[in-house]
Amino acid sequence: MRMRVKKWARGELEASSIFIDDPERHIGNWKSVFARPGQPLYVELGCGKGVSTCQAALAHPEINYLGIDINLSVLGVARRNAQKCFEGKREIDNLRYTLYEIENIKSILNAKDTVSRVIISFPNPWTKRHRQQKHRLTHTLRLLDYRSFLAPEGEIWFKTDDDELFDASLGYFPEAGFVITEKTNDLHAGFPYENFMSEHERMFVSEGKKIKALIAKKGDLDISSMRKKTSFVHGIEPADILLPAENVDMTRWAVIACDQYTSNREYWDKVKAYTEGVPSTYHLIQPEIDLDEADGRISGIHAAMRRYIADGTVKTKVENGFVLCRRRIGSGDRWGLIVKVDLEKYDYAPGTRLPIRASEKTVPERIPARTHIRRGATLECPHVMLLLNDDKDSIAGLKKYATNDKLLYDFQLMQNGGHISGYALDEPESVSEISELIERINGEKDGFICAVGDGNHSLAAAKSCWVELKPKLGADERRSHPMRYALCEIVSPHSEALIFHPIHRVVFGGNAEDMIDSFGSWLGSHGMRLAEGNDIKFICAGAEKSFAVEGGDCITVSSLQNWLDEYLPLHSGCDIDYIHDSEELYRLCGGPSAVGIMIGVMDKSKLFDTIKSQGVLPRKAFSMGKADEKRFYLEMRRIK
Repeated sequence: MRMRVKKWARGELEASSIFIDDPERHIGNWKSVFARPGQPLYVELGCGKGVSTCQAALAHPEINYLGIDINLSVLGVARRNAQKCFEGKREIDNLRYTLYEIENIKSILNAKDTVSRVIISFPNPWTKRHRQQKHRLTHTLRLLDYRSFLAPEGEIWFKTDDDELFDASLGYFPEAGFVITEKTNDLHAGFPYENFMSEHERMFVSEGKKIKALIAKKGDLDISSMRKKTSFVHGIEPADILLPAENVDMTRWAVIACDQYTSNREYWDKVKAYTEGVPSTYHLIQPEIDLDEADGRISGIHAAMRRYIADGTVKTKVENGFVLCRRRIGSGDRWGLIVKVDLEKYDYAPGTRLPIRASEKTVPERIPARTHIRRGATLECPHVMLLLNDDKDSIAGLKKYATNDKLLYDFQLMQNGGHISGYALDEPESVSEISELIERINGEKDGFICAVGDGNHSLAAAKSCWVELKPKLGADERRSHPMRYALCEIVSPHSEALIFHPIHRVVFGGNAEDMIDSFGSWLGSHGMRLAEGNDIKFICAGAEKSFAVEGGDCITVSSLQNWLDEYLPLHSGCDIDYIHDSEELYRLCGGPSAVGIMIGVMDKSKLFDTIKSQGVLPRKAFSMGKADEKRFYLEMRRIK
């Protein structure tokens, strides 16, 4: 039964020395809030009215007690109960209370607090719905949290009147690496340990209910078993991830995405020269600037992959886990999560309801060149970036796991690419948190988890290869074949460091006036018109003309691309390229032989709603960052 709000509780607690109102400030230093900081620290989770807590604290002045609850009114009553309990006996110097959500407890307690005992008495059993069971204070995920601040020989004392919760907890504790040293189905039938009774316990005993209890000590954690138990059912999964050996020059190893600088021969010539004769992902990819020469290069790509595996150039550095990467660029720190995507949960067809969807139109003609490479590949080395459909930067929220002992790489990227660091997220706590994150988004966003931000055609090629291979496999092979999956990086559109930039067009061999007239006519035939404004700009030989597109429901870039898709086939002397950098666009359009089309910035906050309403955006609708901020090839996964 929920307690009525006690309006007096906040004032009394704030005036009391036993209430700590800023718990996050004390993380790692809780013992300092007590008169005798050298004493063992016991923490009671969901302490309620504190009847048993204050009894224990009074009886054991040699132990410090911290009671935590989420209900302010309940803590107000707990403070009064403590005052009555200690009154006339001694000062309350070994008991403190604080207000906090226990599911976030790792924000206020860590290993430096060396908690000797966690006490859990009569918690909410959460038995009505299976999906709510993860909120149990004895659930495996919660127990993993407690491990992080328990002392090496720390223990948990747990008691309940609920049979189902107790039976389930007998499984939770071993899963989380705890050894149950004592247990009883009737606490009051001779359990040989000191027991302080709360109001709840006295009530249950008077009703004839048997109280179940156990004591569990912190033991060894079976990490591999924990990973297997973590559920990933929405297409985002952990992976075995390969990285270069320690003797490889990482700056030469990592190369920018193949679809960048497609009209800048100088950039790629520098990359080629810089990586000649050394291990590098340059030897594993086909830069699009040389796409016409792909057939002659593919055999060399496949040979390099096999060689890197055979001679130990690449090794498995993360097993059944993730990599959290921190990319430091001009706009700030962009955090990303390297994951394995189940291609059965992805489709690039407009209007799909699968969890992972294309953000822009897929051009079938661009897929075969990529499938030719993937079919014979033993490794995949991706540049695909997915956007997470969340209302905050949840990826950056994982940076608490980016500790020095988990550091995989830390180096400067070539050609002004910024700095990058990577951390292994392969412990049960971090893997479980990622699983919960994906599960939450699936529920909140009606099954729409991610949209492809960069590398749409590369992921489409992986899907095509899987669709091609799938009929040749048996049922068991289909469930686990490595070609069913693709390695990707997930980033958040809410990251301040992730800036959406327009992708400009340059038409080689075009005539600016003819193109403007044609575009205006096309708009007119579709219920729109060119007007004064700055939504779109045509550039040629130093001259510029700016316009706005009025009327219709399409965003400007959709209208522009739809017109270009009709215009270019009718003008055989024209060729198009897509340019991410405005300076590069002006450079290319400095003479009369090229027409640049500069477009405005898309509002990234509208991305997911636009995809849901329109199906997909036109290809090259936006760019996630500038050209040199794109993903570099770095991590790998075996696909054969």
